[in-house]
Amino acid sequence: MIWTQDYDGEFSLAQRIGGWLLALALTAAFVMVLALVDHRNDVRLLQAVAQTQGAVAGWRIEAPWGWLTVPVGLMPFLFVPGLFGVRGWRLHPALGRRVRAPVLALLILVMSATAGLVATQSGRAQGVASVDGVAWRRDGRIAQAMTWPQATEVRVRCHIRNHSSRRELVYTVAFPNGRRAKLSPGYFETGLAWMHRIEPVPTVLAEARVPLRADDMPDCIQAYAWGLDEEDRAQFLRVIGSQLPAAGD
Repeated sequence: MIWTQDYDGEFSLAQRIGGWLLALALTAAFVMVLALVDHRNDVRLLQAVAQTQGAVAGWRIEAPWGWLTVPVGLMPFLFVPGLFGVRGWRLHPALGRRVRAPVLALLILVMSATAGLVATQSGRAQGVASVDGVAWRRDGRIAQAMTWPQATEVRVRCHIRNHSSRRELVYTVAFPNGRRAKLSPGYFETGLAWMHRIEPVPTVLAEARVPLRADDMPDCIQAYAWGLDEEDRAQFLRVIGSQLPAAGD
């Protein structure tokens, strides 16, 4: 069966389907490599937390160029189908059968280079918070450490994820030189479990009189304090800053 025809020959239905399958395979392989690297980075974070005495939280510090993986991962769907005769998917008339091999080689080279860059450069930096302070690590070593009294501000806010109805509590502590400690609850973590995990930190911040800035808290209080008894609810309110001095006091 012949579907379409251009200057360098005819393309069968099998060739067109093969083009789509090849594009899917290239993207799937790229995503799989990124998933493996992401898992390795999670393991590195867990190791950093395990090496910190009294750890209460840990987070990855991502590279600013991580967004490049999105357009690179979509590149096979922009180029490959047209190389195999799919109507309307050829970016330029010259991108046909005669240049299929070099274009595919260049595409695989770009995707491999991007995956290699992510594998070698991501996951190198982490932040770990403990009851004593925060350590920012790089390549397995502590690059900088600060105590909680050195913090410049506590920011507590209620965030709506991806325009959904889910309310997420965001708890960050700012330090000099733009450093931040991320102490927010995990995605599946309850308010009770979270406050028991980080409760020593708000107490230290309160004693150090670190300014607090809280925004849009009623919805998060309702979501995270729901089902708590009176004592736990009062403790939860203390953890999110009801006993901390407001900014400007």
